[in-house]
Amino acid sequence: EYLTKENITIPNFEKYGFGLYKIFSRYSVLKENRISPKRKSDEVQLADIEDIYDVQRIAQSIFDPLCDFIPTIKELEIFVQNKELFIIKKDEIIGFALYLKQPYGYDFRLNCVVPEYQSKLVGYKFVANLPNDGKKYICWADDNNSSAIRLNESIGFKTDGLKNYIFVRNISN
Repeated sequence: EYLTKENITIPNFEKYGFGLYKIFSRYSVLKENRISPKRKSDEVQLADIEDIYDVQRIAQSIFDPLCDFIPTIKELEIFVQNKELFIIKKDEIIGFALYLKQPYGYDFRLNCVVPEYQSKLVGYKFVANLPNDGKKYICWADDNNSSAIRLNESIGFKTDGLKNYIFVRNISN
């Protein structure tokens, strides 16, 4: 991992057997610059302790274990206790989001929707329901995930220049 806000050449880690895998950019928005969503959703609800196994299963099936944050059961229990984990259910959980309370506001840590609902505004419902009591909101997005970037930009998030370069050991070496 190489984290920088500098507009410099990234060090060549290939000579050590690592290749560039993914790039994430940090996005943020101040409360006063946040674009109010057209409508909030009453489908977004706090997760219960019995939801954490389904949430973890969904995260493990969708997120990349080499570079994405996949919470453990213990972490999910804490998020539920802190009222930071939100879900949308139909017959079962179709998506979840994690809004971590920070001194500055919120870290919109995860927004995950099962594939069959990804084009049905479920992700937007989570973004539209971000808590209103923060001064600043931060999230990270994979530079190749144009859907997530458009979604975050739709409510005012803008890149702040911080990038996280993920390197993995080159398997061919």
